[in-house]
Amino acid sequence: MSRVTGDDLPPEILSHILACVRPTYRKGGLAERRREKPKLIAPSLVCKYWSEVIRPFLFHTLELRNPEDVRLLKNIVTSPSFTTSSLSKAIRWVQIHQETTEAKSWLHHVHGLSTRLRNTRFNCTVVSPAGDPSSAPCRWAPFESIPNVTPSYVRLSDLTLQGVVFTTTTELARLIDNFSTLRYCICDQLTFLDSSPVAQSRRARRRAPSVLWKCHISRCKDMAVSDQAALAVDILAAGPNRRMGVDESAWDANFQALFALVPNTFERASVKFCGPNSSMYGMPSSTCIKCRSH
Repeated sequence: MSRVTGDDLPPEILSHILACVRPTYRKGGLAERRREKPKLIAPSLVCKYWSEVIRPFLFHTLELRNPEDVRLLKNIVTSPSFTTSSLSKAIRWVQIHQETTEAKSWLHHVHGLSTRLRNTRFNCTVVSPAGDPSSAPCRWAPFESIPNVTPSYVRLSDLTLQGVVFTTTTELARLIDNFSTLRYCICDQLTFLDSSPVAQSRRARRRAPSVLWKCHISRCKDMAVSDQAALAVDILAAGPNRRMGVDESAWDANFQALFALVPNTFERASVKFCGPNSSMYGMPSSTCIKCRSH
C-alpha cells in the first residue's frame, strides 16, 4: 500500500485540520500564540507539502524582544531567496516588545525591517518590568541620543505604553507625533511629573497628514478621567483640520463643559476621530469620546 501524504488529502479536509490546530490570531496574547505554535511546527517538519501550507500560519505573527531578534529577522529578509519564497508573504504582524528598564532603546533598529516588509503591520508595546511591584515606573525616551536612523522612521501602526513615566503631557504628545504612520495608541497607568495640558505650540510638525484615529488613556497616576479624556483629545486634535473648522477657544470650551459631566469614579477614556484621514474613509468628520469605569 502506497503511503498517503498531505498532498493526497482533499482541500476541504486539509482546511478543517488547519482550522483546528492553527492559533486564533484575533484572540489571546502573544504568550498564548507561543504555546500554540508547537502544534503547527510538528506537522510542518514531517512533510514538505505540509510545511508550505502551514508556513503562513506559523509565521503570521512574529515577536521581537531584543536587538538579537531584530538582527536575526534582518538576516532572513535580506537573503537573496527571501523575496521569492512564500515566507515573504507569510509575515503579516511584527510585535515589538520593550521594557523601560533597558539601558538603551533599540526601536530604531527595526527601520530596515519595516522598509522591506511593506505589507507587514508593526506594533510596539513598551512596559515597566513585570512581576516586580517594588520597581518604580521608568521613562522611555527613544529620541534621546538620537541615532543616525531615528525611531520615527519605523513604520508603526499601533503603540501601547504601560507604566511609563513622562516629564510632561507634551512630551507624550511629541513622542506620538513622531510616528507619522501611527493609527492607534493605548496609554495605561502612565505617570506625568507635570500633568499640565499639552502645549500645542511645542509639538513637532508631522511630515505627512496624521492617520492617527484613536487614542485610549486609562488609570494614569493622580489624573482624573476628565483630564485623561482631554489629553486624548489634545493628542488627536493637532491642527485646525482635526477640529472640523472650530476655532481653538470654542473647541476647548465645548470639551471642558462636556468633561465636567464625567463621574469621578470613571478611570478610562477613549477618543476616536472619524474623518478623511482616519480609518473611516468617506464619512463626515466627527469626534467620539467614551469614558467608563472599567
